Amino acid sequence: MKKTVDFSKPVTETVMEFPETKAILKNLGFGMIDNAVARATVGKITSVNKGARIKKISIEIVAKAFEEQGFEVINKESEK
Repeated sequence: MKKTVDFSKPVTETVMEFPETKAILKNLGFGMIDNAVARATVGKITSVNKGARIKKISIEIVAKAFEEQGFEVINKESEK
């Protein structure tokens, strides 16, 4: 059974629900994901979609990384 990750939810919620997503995000360039204070503050208001835009990482690349680890991705924003 696939695990479903919602890219519109705050990063903090995603990592709390699926701790393994922390490593995926870190490998994609979300370097502050290891910082507990950043996760507790910025991570509460920043979704994966928004984080990818801020970091200038293609949302398609982010989604593919999650899918390769067995996740189903929902609410992925389209590239603008």
